Amino acid sequence: MLSCKTRQAETQDIRIISLVPSLTLTCYFLGLDKEIIAITEYCKYPEAWRKEKSKISGGLSPNLEVIASMKPSHVLLSNYQVSLKSKLENLGIKTVIIKQMRIEDVFDAIKTLSKITGRTKRGEFLSDSLDIFIKKNSVINTHRLKVLIVVSREIDSLNNVFVTEYKGFLEELIFLAGGESIFGDKPHSSGPLSKEILINMNPDVIIELHPDEDISTRKIEVVKNVWKDIPDINAVKKGNIFILTDSYYGLPSPRIGEILVDFKNILKECKE
Repeated sequence: MLSCKTRQAETQDIRIISLVPSLTLTCYFLGLDKEIIAITEYCKYPEAWRKEKSKISGGLSPNLEVIASMKPSHVLLSNYQVSLKSKLENLGIKTVIIKQMRIEDVFDAIKTLSKITGRTKRGEFLSDSLDIFIKKNSVINTHRLKVLIVVSREIDSLNNVFVTEYKGFLEELIFLAGGESIFGDKPHSSGPLSKEILINMNPDVIIELHPDEDISTRKIEVVKNVWKDIPDINAVKKGNIFILTDSYYGLPSPRIGEILVDFKNILKECKE
């Protein structure tokens, strides 16, 4: 068994910069407050870290000199940021790329980060707890409503409608919640989708993600009313349109359990 001194020696030099909001949240669930020295400006959760931690601006093109000056032991990247890997490693900075697409990637992130930081037991507990929660809240035998998840569009029109990626974690969560992606198992583009395509798909339920947008109750109704431009689809006729505004809905993180429950409740409401 490792002594406290040995454990401290192994982890005292861990200085992590997270450039991925979902991985920042995973680090929080692993209790890595001391190890995280900076996060991207796009990290909204946890709120305490958003207020307290140093911020790295620039999104996909962060200021490498600022990152280097902070002397991180690791910089966390997603599979969408591979181009940064060589740039950072040329500066002598170690990078960790963790895929961020599916539910299984959430568990891989927990395992990878807990191993790097010496939090293996906590990581195992977090993974086991999340797995049990997901299984407990999954719906198996049910009539599945066809669900369209919109991740972006012009707020005052049905122009530039983009949807969740093929077999991404949101589509997986919809299935576990008792629904089915409007696309089924067919590969599909994320968009943009025309009104004609939306009409032909005829979803039973529409779930829109508007993360970080300051949308009042009145504004939500305005956003919903835009769908009346195509009044004949099932979701519009039955009023099955839902607007979700929290940032974590778009993050494959340990909060996927909460998303699953929210999707489950939405689908239950649509069936009543």
